[in-house]
Amino acid sequence: RATTIFQYDDDAKVYLERELGLERANVLMGSAVAVWRWESRFFRPLQKEEFRVSLSPSGRVIGYWHGVEEKAAGANLERAGAQPTAERLLASLGVPLAEYALIEGTTNKRDNRTAHTFTWERNGFKAKEATYRLSVTVQGERADGYREFLKIPEAWERDYQTLRSKNELMQTVANVAFIALGIALVVVLLMELRRKQVAWRFGLS
Repeated sequence: RATTIFQYDDDAKVYLERELGLERANVLMGSAVAVWRWESRFFRPLQKEEFRVSLSPSGRVIGYWHGVEEKAAGANLERAGAQPTAERLLASLGVPLAEYALIEGTTNKRDNRTAHTFTWERNGFKAKEATYRLSVTVQGERADGYREFLKIPEAWERDYQTLRSKNELMQTVANVAFIALGIALVVVLLMELRRKQVAWRFGLS
């Protein structure tokens, strides 16, 4: 089975709009920064294995994920042996790797395989304090994950989360007040009806 939905990176969108302004943000979101995406999921019901692919509106692959069983068997490569696999995936996607610098590599030992994740950062690119990154995950001997993303400063994310929490609290308070007002209006109406203080009339034109 397959499903396709349109999504976007809300945090990246808000960051660019707030920090750079709408005009500059729209230019970046339409070219250098992958914010909008079509995401397709391919799966069989009741099976763990599935595939997901994300495409930009222009049709460029900006994300890929292959989900497998936790105990699925695979190779136990060292980091140096897994990195060429990640680089071959980037080359197959047309990524100009010379424009990126490898900044991080992590290893996750599983029961029957070893997973490595490599992260590259685009040289010379900054949106205020945010950078643009590519991440590739190698499961065993296969490249099973890829994504492009705007790396937002953690301090900004914390401040934005605090702001959102305050807004959600105010919305909750407003909803409670609105419900209380509605209940009070109904109670008053019922009391006035019992006292026969409400006269019903129909307006005719």
